[in-house]
Amino acid sequence: MEETVVVDSSALLKDSIEMLSDTSDEITDDDMQVGTSVEAAILEGKLILPLTYRFLNDDDRISKILNATWLAIYKEKGAYHIGKVAYKITEEAEEPCSGLPTETIEPDKNALAYVDLKSLKTGLLDSIAFNERIIQPDSPFKFSYNGHVYELKANGKYFRDVDDTSSEHYSLNLYKDGKYVRNLIKQSEYNDTFTAIKLIADFDGDKEPDFLISSPRHYEEERYMLILSGQHDVFEGNMVFDC
Repeated sequence: MEETVVVDSSALLKDSIEMLSDTSDEITDDDMQVGTSVEAAILEGKLILPLTYRFLNDDDRISKILNATWLAIYKEKGAYHIGKVAYKITEEAEEPCSGLPTETIEPDKNALAYVDLKSLKTGLLDSIAFNERIIQPDSPFKFSYNGHVYELKANGKYFRDVDDTSSEHYSLNLYKDGKYVRNLIKQSEYNDTFTAIKLIADFDGDKEPDFLISSPRHYEEERYMLILSGQHDVFEGNMVFDC
């Protein structure tokens, strides 16, 4: 199996999303006693999406980062798993849109992302079923997990089924048994895009829910955020396909 590398496309994007504890009026001092008030960093290079990546130089190849030690979050027979998923990387000499060479990651299974984190636990994931992937400000989502009641509450921007470009902020907060836990995402740049939940499951085996969220800033970007309960910082994987 060929080894593959990930392209750092962060230079092409603005760092418009910060993972912050929410400081809005709806979060009280009592809430913050069980939450976190320290800004979380967004870390790159640990999450790779199985997509097509452009590169300028040989060192930028996605195949130089991705290798057989990475784990995949994948779906098989209706259930989600973490484990090794074989892949191949194909190369195109010149992409029609950009004129640049590309490498494409082609997994053997339905992989959502490849992850390079020692804290992940392999095997079948205990995931949460949900119908609405977009959490709107007027529609909080409650779910039970390991004997506790969790709630996702959004505020700010309302996502609509129309072309929408605005700088209105959107934030999504997590509560446990009625107490504020943390801010999952706070974003103010949207260009015909929206924030959506991809998967809620216990990725790291601590019996707390973790989140895989899609939150591109532009319609020519794929961007996932992996938020683990056992990690203060957030892991980002993205790919830009602007023409």
